[in-house]
Amino acid sequence: MKAKLISVALASVAAAAIIGVGLSANGQTVGAIAVAAQVKVAERAEDFRLVDHKSKTQLLSYYKNAPAVVIIAQQNGAKAFRDSAGEIKALQAAFGAKEVPVLLLNSTSADNRDSIAAEMKSIGLDAPVLIDDTQLVGESLGVSRVAQAFVIQPKTWKIVYSGPISADKKTYVADAVSSLIAGTPVKVSTAEIKTPLIAFPNRDRKADFAKISYQNDIAPILAKN
Repeated sequence: MKAKLISVALASVAAAAIIGVGLSANGQTVGAIAVAAQVKVAERAEDFRLVDHKSKTQLLSYYKNAPAVVIIAQQNGAKAFRDSAGEIKALQAAFGAKEVPVLLLNSTSADNRDSIAAEMKSIGLDAPVLIDDTQLVGESLGVSRVAQAFVIQPKTWKIVYSGPISADKKTYVADAVSSLIAGTPVKVSTAEIKTPLIAFPNRDRKADFAKISYQNDIAPILAKN
């Protein structure tokens, strides 16, 4: 009986949390914004295998001999990503000869291979878009926003930079990649990014449940029964 009451109490608390979610001025949920603020970028990238929008299998460890790996969060129809297309092309032009892969990661379940291919064609960008429909890779990296960039050092798989591709005339990603190629320390490891959030429902739910306190949330409900 007690176990059943606890289950009911948990459901009640969860429902209250969902009902209590509000909207910010730009239409994003306040709860999602709060969770995103707490998302930590991983120290190291875990190996993964994903299929890109051209049906090619991409394994992160394929690039173990590259001087750097760049991963950028992509989402169909996102102005922030479309506006970054020129910067992404510039990265490809600058570091393609150095065999630095620029990979795009789509962790939006509503997008599919055909729609992603159409999106890439419409903005004239030729780069592999890894389809992360389970959102597991995005979660493991610590993706939270559109056009968020990650620069990885393959020797250690350490994420040496995360944030915008560039901002305020500072070319963060290009500088980080150049440092890895030159064998010098990366001066800026993170920078603030203000692009729209990418929804990670499972991660948001986990964060909400992690905040549930037995004493403050569950016990009062049990006391009423």
